[in-house]
Amino acid sequence: MPPPGTGQVWRIGYFAAHNPGFLLRLMGGKVLVFFSSVKPYYSLGHKLLSMLVLWPCYWLAARGARLRQVWLPGRVFLAAVPLLQAAVVMLTVDDYDVRFLAPVLPFVFVLAALGVDDWWRRRGLPESAAGA
Repeated sequence: MPPPGTGQVWRIGYFAAHNPGFLLRLMGGKVLVFFSSVKPYYSLGHKLLSMLVLWPCYWLAARGARLRQVWLPGRVFLAAVPLLQAAVVMLTVDDYDVRFLAPVLPFVFVLAALGVDDWWRRRGLPESAAGA
């Protein structure tokens, strides 16, 4: 245990220094639960819907974040917000509701739209349908 009177940030540092393996497993589990949006107390339908909607969006968002033709500061901002929120959740706690995930979903959806647009254009489909 950290010495008495230690501040919150120092407690995390103390814990990390003395339990690095456990901390990494704990943080990894938290970020997986955070992004997967699959929690044990959700219904099966909710879990399946989350997997069918969010997981492909994450994949498309990763593709959208790598597009070189999109303005770099915009891509960095759009990707940084969900990643910073994930870092906060990894160091604190992911609550039972979606109050930590909901604020980052618009950023994920914008990046996913860039990924869909890129996929659409690579297929050579008409640009009028791609929104250009």
